Amino acid sequence: MSPSLETVNQESLFTMLKGEPGTRKSTEALSYPTPQYWISTDQKMEALTLPAKKWGVDMKEINFDDYNDWEKPRAMLEKLQVNCPYKTIVVDSITSIGDCMTRQVKKTKKA
Repeated sequence: MSPSLETVNQESLFTMLKGEPGTRKSTEALSYPTPQYWISTDQKMEALTLPAKKWGVDMKEINFDDYNDWEKPRAMLEKLQVNCPYKTIVVDSITSIGDCMTRQVKKTKKA
């Protein structure tokens, strides 16, 4: 017998939102449970303030750090594996974090 939705573990979801730029993937992520922590590599968090206000999202529940390399977000993700006070972790965006990783590898190879 196939499982039903009642057997899905709602405590832990892994979601990847894919789409063209400007299709509101980040805005959709605001609908996930709070508190949230965002690993921001696009440095566009201010764009979320308008939809967050419109939806009544408590801005104090949305925490973020802007990153432009891979070492610091990697360290943060390792820290969150041990102690995570957040219900939702968002990496925005996958493309930009991949670019950060690639730059880090290139920098390491040159050294």
